[in-house]
Amino acid sequence: SYFEADDFVNVGDTAHKMKNTFGQLKATAVMQHLQELEKLVDSTQPKKLVEERINKTQALSEELFISLRKEVEAM
Repeated sequence: SYFEADDFVNVGDTAHKMKNTFGQLKATAVMQHLQELEKLVDSTQPKKLVEERINKTQALSEELFISLRKEVEAM
């Protein structure tokens, strides 16, 4: 992954690209973390802080997709 390779520029770029999708889903909790990731990721930021944002974004994303899957299955 970009994070494991210490490629913070691409971590930020990926967060930026993801904002559009999550914005359309009105996933504000995920958007908040993506915006923070987009701003935080540079070589001067503590790696632990970036990792925490990535992990929280991943957890919220998984919750969102589980909810969406349930809604689609209920149709």
